[in-house]
Amino acid sequence: MAATPLRAPIGVCAVFSRSPSTIAVLSASPIRTPKDLARQVIIGHPTDVALRTFGAYASLAGIDVRTVTIRTSSAAMRDLVQEMRDGTASAMFGYVTTITAAARSMGLDPTRDIRFLPYRDVVPDLYGSAVMVSQAMVTYRPAMVRALIAGLTRGLQDAIRDPDAAIASLLKRDANANAVIERERLTGTLAGDVGVGSAPMSLGDVADARFARAVALVASTNQLVQAPQPAEVFTRAFLPPQSLRRA
Repeated sequence: MAATPLRAPIGVCAVFSRSPSTIAVLSASPIRTPKDLARQVIIGHPTDVALRTFGAYASLAGIDVRTVTIRTSSAAMRDLVQEMRDGTASAMFGYVTTITAAARSMGLDPTRDIRFLPYRDVVPDLYGSAVMVSQAMVTYRPAMVRALIAGLTRGLQDAIRDPDAAIASLLKRDANANAVIERERLTGTLAGDVGVGSAPMSLGDVADARFARAVALVASTNQLVQAPQPAEVFTRAFLPPQSLRRA
C-alpha cells in the first residue's frame, strides 16, 4: 500500500470489528503481562496478523521489541502449541479462536491450560479481518464487488441467527471437521471478533476516527515509506444499505 498505492488492494468490508490477534502462553508460564515478554521467544506463522502487527502492540504495551526473539514457522497451529509445551518457545502468535481450536484438538482445555494476552486489550483501535479487492475490481467490476459483499453479509447474518445451521453447512463441505470445536470457534469469532452482542452494530463498516488512528499507528510502527490515507485503505462505497447490515 505504501510503496505501490495504485496497485494495492482496498478493503471493502470490515468483517471483524475488533482485533482477533493474541499472544498465547501456557497457564503455568511466568508470562502474565505484556512486559513479561521481554527476553522471551515468541513463535508464529510468517504471515500471522499478530506477528505482523506486534510492533503496534509493543509500542502501546511499553515493550522494547529488540528484547523479544521472534521465530517463524509454517507448521500447523497445534505444532506451535506443542513447541510451547516442549519449552522451545515461550509464547505464540495467533487468533484466540484458532489457538483454542488447536488446543482442543490436542486434548487440552484452553480455559485451563492456555492464557491469552489479547491485542484488543492493549490496542483497541485495531480492526481485524476484512474483505479486500483489487483496484481493477473497483474500477471495472463494481457491481460484482457489491454482489459479493451483499452475499457475504447475508451469510454472516444467517450464521449469527443460527450457528448450528452454519456448522451443518460446514460439515457438508468437510465431513472430517469436528462439529463441537468448529461451533466453539464460530461462536467465539462472532462474539469476540465480529463483536456481535457487544453493542448495536452495522456489519462491515468502520468508525472513521478509530480507523484513522489504527492506520497511523501501523504505518508508524512498521516504518512505512509513506503513511496511506484511511480512504486508500478502506471504502464503504460497496457496502449494502445500513438497514440491511444489522447484526
